[in-house]
Amino acid sequence: MAAAIRCYGTGRRKTAVARVWVQPGSGSVMVNGRKADDYFARPTLAALIEAPVKAVELYGRLDVTATAKGGGISGQAGAVAHGIARALIEYDPDLRTPLRRLGFLTRDPRVAGVAFTGGTDTGQAIWAQPYKARDGESLLVTPSINQTTLVVLPNLAGATPTRLIGLNKNTGQELWLYPARQSQ
Repeated sequence: MAAAIRCYGTGRRKTAVARVWVQPGSGSVMVNGRKADDYFARPTLAALIEAPVKAVELYGRLDVTATAKGGGISGQAGAVAHGIARALIEYDPDLRTPLRRLGFLTRDPRVAGVAFTGGTDTGQAIWAQPYKARDGESLLVTPSINQTTLVVLPNLAGATPTRLIGLNKNTGQELWLYPARQSQ
């Protein structure tokens, strides 16, 4: 065991961050000034934060003090457990191998996805924003069943397109913007 009296570890889970201190004691676990059983009301969350200490057979011999910020209760519990595992390595470097093998040192990278603009859930496609023609440009917009399809009117006088504005997802055809026809 290390001669250090108080050992520190930082844990992270989802958007939660926990600062954890481990020291020899009677086995009390305090999170944000409250007992862990009171702070984490669900028994599964309380068991989650005790798991690293029980895995290395130090349960009841170490006091744990933690401050958790951000995220929700579940994320904070995971962050505290991760922080306890990291603090235990500082407490006794020989504990690294068993903690690593049991997966306590690996930060869980899963985070909530971000819903896209125009979608109702994560992973849904973004609705195409309508394209506005500038002065001197010619566009034709035709409505279809679910979306608005943008069709560019070709200039029959042989003018070259001004710029690429998109691709047809089904056919891969390029949609080009042509200058407006000159009135005669």
